[in-house]
Formats: sequence, C-alpha cells, structure tokens
Amino acid sequence: MISPRGVRYAALVKNVSGVLLLMLLVHCGRGDADARPDASGTTISFRDSTVDAAPDALRADAPPLEPSGPPGLFKMGRMVEGKKGPRFAWSGSTIRARFKGHSARVRLDDELGHNFFRVKVDDAVSVFETKQGEHVYPLAADLRDGTHTVELVKRTEARSGEVELVALELPDGELLAPPAHTSRHIEILGDSISTGYGVLGVEDPGCPDAAKLTDETMTAGALLADMFNAEHTTVAWSAKTIREVSELWERTLPAHEKSLWDFSIAPDAVIVNLGTNDFYTGDPGREAFVRRYSALFTKLRAHYKQAWFVAVLGPMLSDAYPENKHHYTLAQGHMRAAMEAIKAHGESRVTLVDFGPADPKDGYACRFHPNPVTHHKMADAIARVLRENLSW
Repeated sequence: MISPRGVRYAALVKNVSGVLLLMLLVHCGRGDADARPDASGTTISFRDSTVDAAPDALRADAPPLEPSGPPGLFKMGRMVEGKKGPRFAWSGSTIRARFKGHSARVRLDDELGHNFFRVKVDDAVSVFETKQGEHVYPLAADLRDGTHTVELVKRTEARSGEVELVALELPDGELLAPPAHTSRHIEILGDSISTGYGVLGVEDPGCPDAAKLTDETMTAGALLADMFNAEHTTVAWSAKTIREVSELWERTLPAHEKSLWDFSIAPDAVIVNLGTNDFYTGDPGREAFVRRYSALFTKLRAHYKQAWFVAVLGPMLSDAYPENKHHYTLAQGHMRAAMEAIKAHGESRVTLVDFGPADPKDGYACRFHPNPVTHHKMADAIARVLRENLSW
C-alpha cells in the first residue's frame, strides 16, 4: 500500500500537438485516512491528464491486436475531464486497465456517495459501495504473478451522482497498455428499464434501497453487447419521458446543460426503449406521442447516419394496470403510428420490437420492473434484429 509520506510514481500520458508523450512524475503523496503507511508503489494519477486511445482509434475495423503502446486506460461511456480525472455519471460507465502486480486499488471522488461499482479482476467479480468525497477502494489483493485485467463499471444510474477517477493505485506493480477497443458499438436510450432499476430485487412496491439493487450490467443492453462482443453506451434515467431523455441524450454529464457530448463515437445500432413514463399520468395522446418520438429519431439520425435503430415497446406497460386504462394497447397503437410517420420521412433503417408486457410467470424485480429473466428475453429479441440487419 502507499505511504502518505512515501514517494509515488505517476505515469501520465498527455496529448501535445497530436503526439502522446509519456512522462514519469515523482511526487510526494498527501495524507489520506484510507492509505496505509510504510509501503511504496505505483500510482497512476489523472489529475492533469488521462491515458486513452484517440477517437479515431475506437472504430478500427481490423481484429484487435495484443495491446501495445504506452500505459493507459480503456474508457467506455460518456466521460469528461474533471479537476482530478475522468468524470462520469451515466449507468454502465466503464474503466479497464491491464497491469502487472499483486494488488490494485482505486481512488474515487464521489459527489453524493451511495454509488455501486462492479469490479472484475480477471475472472473474479465483486461489488463495492462508494462514500461521499474522495476515498480509496481496494480492487484486488494477493494476485498471482503475471498480467491482470481490471474492470470497473458504474452499476447505478446518473441520478445517484457523478464520480471522478482520481487514481489507479498499484502498490507493487506497473500499468500496461490498455485493452483494445472492439469494432462494434451499441447505444441504448431509455428510462429505468435500461438502467437496470431494482433488477437484483424481487417484486416489492417499496424497494427501500433501489441503488443497491440496481445493476446496469444485467440489463438487456449490456447483455446484448456481450452477445456480440460490442462496446455499449447507456443513456438512461429513471422516470424520464421521451422528451426528457431526448434532451439529456445531448449531454456528457446529464446534470449540466453545458456539458455537451461530442458524438465522436458513431454506434452501429441504437436501441430506444422509451415511452413508458409518457403514460405515467395517463394517455399522452397519439398525436403528441408520435410528434415526440419522431422528433427524437430525427435528432438521432442527424448524428448517426448509418446506425440501425431498434424501437422497443415493453415490458412494463400493461392493460391490467391501471385498471380499465389499456395503456399497453394504447402505446402499441401510438408506437406503430410513430413508426409509420418516421418511415414516411424516408427512414428505412429502423425496426420495431414489440416485446409486450412482461410474463407474470417470469416474475418481477423491484416495483414490477423487469428481472434478469425478462432482460435476457429482451436481449434475445433485439439480437435477432441485429443479426438479420447488420449480419452480426
């Protein structure tokens, strides 16, 4: 572990005039209640810059090669450079790194606390909960000799607050070249369904600790990406309508209006599962629904010229509840009308997947959200569309 008074080594990569310069900085560590004294090691700090592939390198068509080049990070999801390092909020935001050594830990600065992260070191998976402020969290210990891969995924959604990666600390090791990016990318737009809200829970109208039971890695979108060895970006927020997500979709950090995403990554497929919350106060009306949905697709196509769009209906709307409201049947008609309107404006690369209400026999997660069984079924249904239209 790293001593507050010991010497830390920070491997930083900075892009100067398009050239990556590797700089080894030696500096004194500051006091931290979470650091253990009387040890030394390597700290990869991100207070000034981060290590990552240039945007053009994210879309390589050739099969990924064995990672080479300067030490660095693999980043997946929307991130911006904060005061201390990469700052992110969206569900499924992912950091990966390769290293040699026997242990690893991460220093995070959490805006609110109570975010949950999934950690995967080689084949071992664990979970930790963050505290508010800057703290160190152990990732692995007593590893065998050799090269290891660590993955850190934000399970909780954007409304749980923003997080900054301050440093990856390798007390007895060294950072290696980052894992290679794949050539496929999927983007998911949605609400609580796509965030994996309460997916780890059971049918419970109360769901007292939703953050603890939420896991984006178990959603249909994440499962779909795993099926096709694709990277994915999730832009989803619980209880949001079509219009609200359409506005948030333009942002890197959704809580900041001026934090605009640069759309440097063009997905091959865009999965849209929105509309459920438009029925929260009753039928929004077909004309309004079609207008909002069509406007969203116009924005999507303006940035993603070649992507295949998959519009998903289900699985939370039902004709059984609220009683006599027939929300699913209404939504089904609205969605079909929206697809007709979109195609009437020349759109051809779009498919509607009418998943329908969740099967009660499969059970439910918190507040009648889809559980892992239903998410797997949704992923399978969408996968058939992508295989057919993208030859995946």
